[in-house]
Amino acid sequence: MDSIIEEYERLKSSYDLPEFHELDKALELDDLESPITLKDLRNKFHDRFSDCSKILETLFQPEGEFSSYIETKIFASDIKDDYFEAYKRLRYLVREAQLLSVHNDKDKDAEFVKQSHKTWQDLKPVIVDFLENLKNCWLNPAIQDNVKYFG
Repeated sequence: MDSIIEEYERLKSSYDLPEFHELDKALELDDLESPITLKDLRNKFHDRFSDCSKILETLFQPEGEFSSYIETKIFASDIKDDYFEAYKRLRYLVREAQLLSVHNDKDKDAEFVKQSHKTWQDLKPVIVDFLENLKNCWLNPAIQDNVKYFG
């Protein structure tokens, strides 16, 4: 991990990137192998944004799973609007990362990393709130009243 931090510090000074510990906290960089590249960081943000957008997507397009049926019933439409705004931002960034992978431009990757770090700071509380709501819905005794046997 020390060599990754040293390599990151070189990238940081060349491209004015955020502090390593900030990105590590957001992206869990401990699985990266040396040498660390801007492409690695772009891909980590892509994965983070893609995973989070898939979590939010279940609110707007529930899958056939029973848990999705229950979980989507707890959200009022005005709350869904707030989550949809976050979803749109995440999907934009996923597509941006994919486009950058075609360009393969270090300067553009560095800008994406910087902007993604800032955006993640804004979006993380929304994602945490959404996940807390999903988790807590299972403690609601009213769930039992809303469930019908489908078999």
